[in-house]
Amino acid sequence: MDRSKWLYLISGVLLAAMLLTPVLSTKQQERPQQGPAASYDKPQRIVSMSPGNTEILFALGAGDRVVGVTSYSDYPEEAKSKPTIGGYHAPDVEKIVALSPDVVFASVILSNALAIVP
Repeated sequence: MDRSKWLYLISGVLLAAMLLTPVLSTKQQERPQQGPAASYDKPQRIVSMSPGNTEILFALGAGDRVVGVTSYSDYPEEAKSKPTIGGYHAPDVEKIVALSPDVVFASVILSNALAIVP
């Protein structure tokens, strides 16, 4: 074989070895868990930043875990008794943080408004 064929053969073998090593590896790597969301437990403290999300959470039976809603959340009736975190255009970030939520459900409009908060 001439030199260029050997070069292609060796390159192909090395490339195949590099591509197949992760596939053939029998030891599964554990990903390190980072932060509270890494535990994948059910969230116990939920803040809902839109009336639609509030209705869905209550319909799913998670109303007892909702700790904060917007001032516009008025359905179901139990939502009115939850602490309010402001409205669409002026969510009170300090109130949200003070509620120590595990998860915050927002809408696209609210996500953009929060991104502007310094």
